[in-house]
Amino acid sequence: MVAAFAFSEDEPTAINRAKQKGLLFTMTGLGDFGVSGNLLGIAVPTSSASSQKLAGLGMKYYLSNKIAIRGALHLGWAQTETQSAAGSLKTTTTIIGIAPGMEYHFLNTKAVSAYFGGAAAAGVYNSTNPSSYDAMGNPTVGKVQGMIYSLAFLLGAEFFLAENISLGAEYQIAATSTSGKTEAGTSSKDFPKTLNLGINSIAATLAIYW
Repeated sequence: MVAAFAFSEDEPTAINRAKQKGLLFTMTGLGDFGVSGNLLGIAVPTSSASSQKLAGLGMKYYLSNKIAIRGALHLGWAQTETQSAAGSLKTTTTIIGIAPGMEYHFLNTKAVSAYFGGAAAAGVYNSTNPSSYDAMGNPTVGKVQGMIYSLAFLLGAEFFLAENISLGAEYQIAATSTSGKTEAGTSSKDFPKTLNLGINSIAATLAIYW
């Protein structure tokens, strides 16, 4: 496979972006051609000791040459069915995540656009797991719920490989809060609540504009 990118001196690649829209992908390595859904920058708790990173549909829109808004959305639903002596048991899991943000591009050259900005993110995990049936034939249902919220300051840059294709890298100074609980019958147990402040780097982002 051969790929070629053409540059035009009459069309600066990083300067005139107003009203352009883009799809965002995350570069993850060599597997799956090195491309996945756009990372939301959060990992929703799925138990008291585990979590799941969220990725989904990501888009960016330049309001002007210097200001861009962006967002990423994760929607997940799964159901598994197991057979027991009493009948069929179905486990249902739903995960929702959203991550809006805004960028101010303070430095634009022919191929590089540096920016700072802010972003928020939230994720919810909900799993219903019937484990058995009671004496009346009703399923004994266990539930797991996890939540995460995040606010972040952004500092990053885009490098334009061609007029409508860029690779970006970003640092996030983020404050993140997680919580959750498990329920089994009438009993309930909370996850340990966490509040973290730190600097994270986001994997390279591939953007395709039109």
